[in-house]
Amino acid sequence: MRLNSLTANFSTFQSIIFRDGLDIIVADGAKEATKTDSRNGLGKTTAVALIDFCLGANMSDRLEQMKGNNWYFTLSLTTRSGITLLASRSPDAPSEIHVAGAVIASGLVEQKDLADNDTATVGTRKWTNWLGQECFLRDGMPAVPPTFRSLIRHLVRFRTDSLIDPFRTLANQGAEAVQTENAYLLNLDWRFAKEWAKLRDRKARVALADDSHRHSGIAHFTPDQVQDGSWNTVWEKRQDTLAKYYAQHPERFAKPPTTPAPAEVVGINHREIDTLAA
Repeated sequence: MRLNSLTANFSTFQSIIFRDGLDIIVADGAKEATKTDSRNGLGKTTAVALIDFCLGANMSDRLEQMKGNNWYFTLSLTTRSGITLLASRSPDAPSEIHVAGAVIASGLVEQKDLADNDTATVGTRKWTNWLGQECFLRDGMPAVPPTFRSLIRHLVRFRTDSLIDPFRTLANQGAEAVQTENAYLLNLDWRFAKEWAKLRDRKARVALADDSHRHSGIAHFTPDQVQDGSWNTVWEKRQDTLAKYYAQHPERFAKPPTTPAPAEVVGINHREIDTLAA
């Protein structure tokens, strides 16, 4: 897919025309500006946010400020098959994307879905699903690939947390998503990365349970302590502490207290097993 232009319904917006090759957006400084004057706040990041918005992104804080002013932005794009479409979206109605052009031939909608001649109104999910097929489709893969929005974030980066790590697009992005998305973009079988990340996550949770979690079913010892026998040392310390407290306040107990210990035999249906053995 190729981007052609970004326009708006007000003449105060300077249209952006994309050319073949590398396009760089720069800001003109004022005549009286010096070399040390900043060119921040002149619309460069907003232009990228608007492109992302027309590609189905959620409303950003920058675009929230445009609500109520009847702004309407249109992104012109050409599909892999050479069909040019105009996708328009307004901050006042972000749930609707109006697409003009050969929308049926592009596979976006069917004839019955057309609201007008060659103009279709679709929701963000339908739009991004179509974009995913258009931009990131890989033939021969039976599994459902990562979503278009999760993949396009690697290419459209303007939020602060997306600029920290080249492999992550969100500050708190999970390891499974990171490996899956990067493997897919590198033309690798992302399913292995996804399953490997799941296994690592499960292993970490099991390790946490073995090392740290004190189970009531084994007298509040950890599985590792019961497995290697170190629970005996811990039990002796607990029992010693309890005995000292009993010596100081025997009136608080009906009988000398004993620290619980793990059961010698653990299993299911012991009676049935004993019956069968007999």
